[in-house]
Amino acid sequence: MGHLSIASRLDEVFARHATDTALSCNGARLSYRELEQRSAAVAARLLGLGLSPGSTLGLEVERSIEQLVLLVGMVRAGLSYCYLDRSNPPQWNQSVCERSGVHWRITQEAAGGPGYLALEPLLAPTDERPCWPQLTGAEPVYVNFSSGTTGAPKIIPCTHRGVLGFCDRPRHFPLQPGFRMLYASNLTFDASQFEIWTALLNGGELHIHVPGPLTLGHLRRYIHDAGVDSLWLTSTLFNTFIDIDRDWLRGVQRLMVGGEVLSAGHIQQAYAAADGLTLYNGYGPTENTMGTCVYAIPRDFDSTREIPIGHGVDDAVLLLVRADGQECDVDEPGELLIAGDGLSPGYLGDAALTRERFIERPWQGQTLRCYRSGDLVSRDGQGLYHFHGRSDDQIKLRGQRLSLTEVAAAFKRYPGMLDCAVLLDDRGSEAQLLLVYLEAPGVEPGALAEYGRQRLPPFMLPQRFVGLERFPLRASGKLDIAELKQRLCGEQRPRDVDDSAAGRFLARFGVCAHDRQRSFFDNGGNSLGAIKLVDTVNRHLGREGLGLEQFYRMSSLQQLLDWLQAQPVLAPLLERGTEQYYVTPLQQESLSEAHAGFSINSHLGRFAVLRATSASQAREVLRNVPEPLQAAGDSRWIGLNKSQLSMVYAELLHKDLRANNVLYLFRPEQLPAAGLDLATLAQGLKQRYPLAGCRVARVEGEYCFDLAPEPPARLWLDPVAEFPSQEACVEHFLQRPLSLFEQDLCSLFKVRIDGVLHLGLWLHHILGNHVGQLSLLRSVEQLAQDPQSMPEGADFSFIGNNLMQVEDYERLADGGTEAWEQEAEEYAPLADVVAPVATAQPVQMRTRLAMDPLKLASPQRLFHLLQAFRQGCVGGLGIEAPIVNLLFAWAEQAVISGFSTYTVPVPLTPERFAQGCEPQATMDYLNAKLARAALGYEEILAALGLYGFAPAFLCNFVELPASDAQWLHTRIANPVTEWPKTLLDLTVVKSAQDCEVLLNSYLPEPQARAFLESFVAAGERR
Repeated sequence: MGHLSIASRLDEVFARHATDTALSCNGARLSYRELEQRSAAVAARLLGLGLSPGSTLGLEVERSIEQLVLLVGMVRAGLSYCYLDRSNPPQWNQSVCERSGVHWRITQEAAGGPGYLALEPLLAPTDERPCWPQLTGAEPVYVNFSSGTTGAPKIIPCTHRGVLGFCDRPRHFPLQPGFRMLYASNLTFDASQFEIWTALLNGGELHIHVPGPLTLGHLRRYIHDAGVDSLWLTSTLFNTFIDIDRDWLRGVQRLMVGGEVLSAGHIQQAYAAADGLTLYNGYGPTENTMGTCVYAIPRDFDSTREIPIGHGVDDAVLLLVRADGQECDVDEPGELLIAGDGLSPGYLGDAALTRERFIERPWQGQTLRCYRSGDLVSRDGQGLYHFHGRSDDQIKLRGQRLSLTEVAAAFKRYPGMLDCAVLLDDRGSEAQLLLVYLEAPGVEPGALAEYGRQRLPPFMLPQRFVGLERFPLRASGKLDIAELKQRLCGEQRPRDVDDSAAGRFLARFGVCAHDRQRSFFDNGGNSLGAIKLVDTVNRHLGREGLGLEQFYRMSSLQQLLDWLQAQPVLAPLLERGTEQYYVTPLQQESLSEAHAGFSINSHLGRFAVLRATSASQAREVLRNVPEPLQAAGDSRWIGLNKSQLSMVYAELLHKDLRANNVLYLFRPEQLPAAGLDLATLAQGLKQRYPLAGCRVARVEGEYCFDLAPEPPARLWLDPVAEFPSQEACVEHFLQRPLSLFEQDLCSLFKVRIDGVLHLGLWLHHILGNHVGQLSLLRSVEQLAQDPQSMPEGADFSFIGNNLMQVEDYERLADGGTEAWEQEAEEYAPLADVVAPVATAQPVQMRTRLAMDPLKLASPQRLFHLLQAFRQGCVGGLGIEAPIVNLLFAWAEQAVISGFSTYTVPVPLTPERFAQGCEPQATMDYLNAKLARAALGYEEILAALGLYGFAPAFLCNFVELPASDAQWLHTRIANPVTEWPKTLLDLTVVKSAQDCEVLLNSYLPEPQARAFLESFVAAGERR
C-alpha cells in the first residue's frame, strides 16, 4: 500500500518492527518502539510552539542517536530541517536561514537569544501527546543547498513524496530483512538522507558514525564487527579506500557509489575482493530528491566503456532533448529533463531561477513539470542512460555540486581583485579547485584563502591560488580556459611550497602552501586528505596510533609534525616526503646545479637521474637548464642494494650459481611458441626492462649493475631442446648454472616437452620479486601477441629503488647496528638448535588457506601467520623456537624491476608467538625489527654474532591482485618455479580470490606434510 507521507509509513514500520533495533551508535541502541515514543515527545514539544506543517527549523546537532530522534520527531510533525554545519562561515549559515525561512535553530547546547532551542529540553520525556497533522506528501522533509548565483547558497527543499519514492521499498536497491545501513555522510549531503530514510522506512538497523569524517579503520569496524552490510560512498572516497585496502568489503552486500563519475578499475578490484557484493552507480541532482537513475553494475561489466548511470527510478520520468527542444534519438546525447514525484518545489527565495530551471512541457497528452538538469545524457537501445558531462560549468567535487563561475564570483568581490577564474584541476592524484587571478597589490594567496574561509563553506574553497600577469585569450577575446589548464593543472607544484622533507610529506595529502602555526585545513587540506594521512600513518605504525578525532584536535601543522616525529618508525616516511628518483631521457639537456642528479649511459642511450616530487617536475628541471651536459660525465654503474648483494655473496662465497634460478613455462594453448622470433621478443624486453640487458660487475671495490655491458646481452637461447616431461625440463633449467657476472640475467627459449613446443623464460631472481616477475611475464605475452603494443617508456625503477635504499641504510648504519647487537643474547641459544636432516631431492607441496579477512601486509595478519609458522614447526617438526628468515617488500608500492625484498631473521619464541600471546606487544616487537631491516641481512647477522649461521626456515608473504593470480593460473604451466633456498621455504600468496600456500623443502615428505598441516590448521584458526 502506498503512503502519502513518511509519518504514515513510519507508523507501519513501528508496529511491525517494534522490538527490532532502529538506531545504534557507539554501543548505545534504540529500538523502533523507543524511537516511536521519544520522537513523539519531540513532536509534541515542537507543535506546542505553534509551528505548522511546512515550517523549517535550523539544525546544529551533530550525528548521534539524539539527532535522529529529533529528525524523526520533526518529520512526523510535518516540519522540515535544514542542517547548519558549524564548519561553514557564520554568514553563510545565516544566508541559508534567511533564504530557507528558518526562524528557530536547534543547538547542541543552550544558546542565548530568541529563536534558539536547546536539544536537551526537546528530548526530555513529556506526558503531552502530539496532535498529528494530516500530511499530503507535498510538505518538505529537509532543505539542502548548493552553491548559487554570486556565491550565495541555492536553497532546495525536498518533500515527503520525493523521499518515499526513492527510499521506501526501493526496487533499485533491493533490501533483505535485518539489513544494517551505515549513516556516515554529512547531513548537508543527499547521501545522508538516503542512508537515514532507506534504513528507517524499511525496518533496517541504522548504524550512526560518530561526528567527523569516516576513516578506513572506522569502516572496517562497522562492517566486520557490527555487521553493517549496506553503504553509500562518494566515488572519491570509495576509490581512496580501495587504493589503501580491499579487505573491508568482506561482508558488504550492497554499496551505492556516486557523486562523481565511477572508476571502472576500482569497481573491478572491489568485485574481485568480495563475493556476494553488488555495486550500484547512483546518479541524480538534489532537485530530484537524492536520486534519479541507479545502475546495478554486473560483475562482468565492460570495463573499457564508461559505466552507465542506469535506469530511471520508479517515480521519475526522463526526457532527453536537443538544444532546439526536440527529443533525442537513441544514443544521441541531449539535456536531461526530469519529471515525477521526486521534484523539489523549486528554489526558496529565488523565483527567477525556479522559473528558469523548472519548466512545463507537453508529453504524451499531458503537461509535465520538468527540471532542466543541465546534464548531457544519452539513452541506448537497452534503455540504459549514459552521462556525458555538463552543458555549463557545474561540477561534482567529492560528492558536492558547485559552479566554478559562482565560486569565482565570490572572490571577484575581494578588495583589489582585478579578475579571476576558477579551474577544476583533475590531472593529479586528486581533483582540486584552482583559483587563477591577475596579480595586483594586496592580492596574495594567503589573504585570498582567508577571505574564502570566512565566506564560503569548505566544499567551495580552492586548494591552490596562482597569480598571473595576464590571462591567455582566444581569438574571440574570451578567456582561454584550455590554455590555463595546460599551463597550471597537473602535478606542478606552486611557488610558495614548503620544500622541506616534512613539507613534501604533507604535500601528499593536499597541503600545498604551509604556515606551520596554522591548521592542516587552513593550509589547503580537506577531509579526504585528512583521512588519507591518518590511514597512511596508521598503516606504517601497524596499529591505530593516530585517531581522526585526535588529528582534528591538533591546532597547527607544527603540532601534527611534532607528534609524527616522535614516532621512530615513521622516520623514513617523513624524511623521504614525496621525493623519489626519476629517470628521464637525456639528449642535449643538462642538469641544474640546484637539483640533485646525475646522468647515466645505458644500453638504451643517455638518461638523467633526478630527485623530484613527480615525473613532470623532473622533466621541467631538464627543460630549464642553460647548458648541455657532456657525455664524458656519464656513469654506467648503479650500486646494488643489500638484497641484491646477498645474491652476489651466494655466488662468490658459496659458489652457488643455482640458488636464485627461476623458470616459467607458458601454456602452449594460451601462447603458442611456433612462429615466434626470439630475437625480436628479446629486443622488445630489453627496451621495456633495461635491467634485463644489464650484468653485475665490480667497480672500485663495489658491486654494481653494468648498464651498458660488453658484449651486449642477447636474452635468448638456441637451439630448441627436447624433454620427455615438464618435470625434466624444470629440473634441467633450475640446476643449470647462472652467473650474475658472465651471463644474461634472463633468457627466452623454446623447448619441446613430450613433443609439444613451449615458450619459456629462465631468469635470475635479482631481476625482481614476484610482482616484478609477473610484470615481466605479462610483457612477454604482450610482445608475442603484438610487438607494437608495448607502452612507451623504459622501466628504470630499479635505479630509484636502489638509491633510496642506500639512503635508508645510511640513516640506520650506526643506530641500527647497535640495536641489533643488543638483541644478540636472544638469538644465540636458538641458533644452536639442531635442524632436521635434509634430503637430496626437494619436495614441493601446495594447498589453500582460508584466510580472507585481512591483507597480508597488515601487522595483525603478519603476527597471525608467524604464529601459524611456529605452530607448524612445533606440531610437525618438534621445534619450539625456530629462527625464520622473514621476507617482506621494501617499497610501499609494488616494485617492478630489481629485487628489493628485505630479509629479517625473527626468533619465533613461545613467549611472543604462542597461541594466546598479546598481539600488540609482539607487533611492536616485529615493527621495530622491520624498521631496521635496511641494514642488510649479512650485517644483521654480523651484529647478532651469527657469523656461521645457516638459516633453516624462510617465510615469504606475497599479495597479488585477483586478476594477476588468475593470469598466472591460466598462463603458466609449471607449478614449481624455483628450488628452496633453506631447509623449508614457505610462501603464502594471497589474492582476492583465495590464499595459496606453497611449500618448497628438503625435508623428508612426511615431515614436510606434518609441518604444512599444522601450519594450515593454525592459520585458519580465528
